[in-house]
Amino acid sequence: EDAKGIENPCPAGLVLSKGVCVTETADAPHLCNPNDLKECRAQCEKGSAESCYNVAERLPDKASDAERASFYKKACDLDFGDGCAWFSLYGRPKKEGPATEAGWVAARAAAEKGCKELGSSQSCELLGDIYDYSLDGVPRVREDAAWTVACEGGCRLGAAVACSSAAAS
Repeated sequence: EDAKGIENPCPAGLVLSKGVCVTETADAPHLCNPNDLKECRAQCEKGSAESCYNVAERLPDKASDAERASFYKKACDLDFGDGCAWFSLYGRPKKEGPATEAGWVAARAAAEKGCKELGSSQSCELLGDIYDYSLDGVPRVREDAAWTVACEGGCRLGAAVACSSAAAS
C-alpha cells in the first residue's frame, strides 16, 4: 500500500498544529495543504511532522529514495508514526553486507518507534517485514519471535497485511 498525503482534519478556519486544531498563526507550525509542496516544505521547517510527511509524499517521481527518506525521517523524529514507517522502508540500504548494518539498524529503530511508541499500524507491519529479513553480513536483523509480535501489533492497529502475516505465523 502506498502512503498518502495528510489532509487537514480540522473544521473550517482551524489548522492542525501538534495534534490539535487551532486558529492559524503566522509563526506556529501547522499541517500544510498536501497539494502545495512549497507550503509543506515551509511548515516542515517550522516543525510540523505531518507537513514533513506530505513533502515526502509530494516529491516528484524522479526524487531519490534518500531525499524522500530524509523527510519521512524528520516526520518520525517529530513523532509522526507513519513517517517512521515509511522512513523504515525508504531509508533501508539497497544492498547487503556488513557496511549496511547501521542503515538497517536505523530503519529498524524507526519502525520500532512508530509501532511500539506511536501506535502506527504501518510501522508495525514494516517492522515485521524487517524482523523477517535474513541479510548476509548483517547480524541481529532477523528475529522470528519479534516478527510475530510486530505482526500481531500491526493487526490490532488495523494493518491488513500484518493480520495476514500474523495468521501465518
